[in-house]
Amino acid sequence: LFTSDAEAETLAEALRCGVQGYVVNGYAPARLRPLLQLAEARFERENALRSAHDELAHRFEERKLVDRAKGILMRSLQIPEDEAFRLLRRASMQDQQRVGMVSRRVIQAAHDTEAVNRAGQLRMLSQRIVKLHALRQAGVASGSARSLLEASVAQVTANLEHLAREQGRMSPVGGAELAAAQAALGEALPAHVGLGGRH
Repeated sequence: LFTSDAEAETLAEALRCGVQGYVVNGYAPARLRPLLQLAEARFERENALRSAHDELAHRFEERKLVDRAKGILMRSLQIPEDEAFRLLRRASMQDQQRVGMVSRRVIQAAHDTEAVNRAGQLRMLSQRIVKLHALRQAGVASGSARSLLEASVAQVTANLEHLAREQGRMSPVGGAELAAAQAALGEALPAHVGLGGRH
């Protein structure tokens, strides 16, 4: 930037905006070429530093994904860490993708599996709640049935909260519907199953 403004505030603002050279009253032709070359060299150096920073940040994020995927494989397959990494690397070579991308797919598959399991639990729990409520209304339910009913309601609530968190994290689509269902269930379940007192 060629200017007649020598104020420090203007210089600082120009640097914040990415200006590579700030020349006050320096329009002499003999100085022009070296100043432009210096500004260009600074620009290229800054771009190289930014690219290196972005690459390091990407590798760091990828490393975190790999560590999470290894943990998932270690828990689900009961294998040591080095074997989990070998599995990721083998899948990476077979699919011709970076280990980070394969790790991301493993993590996504684990989330999907957890959601399916929780949805299945919700179905089973809803059937249990209906059965226990029917027994309670018929006067056949024991004290253990009441505690099982309360535990089932708590588990349904926990599963819906987990699904809502996962839905919000993965995609905003459908999150409002899940939240509305969760709110309606929160109002209806305790009264319906009679947790506030015997019906």
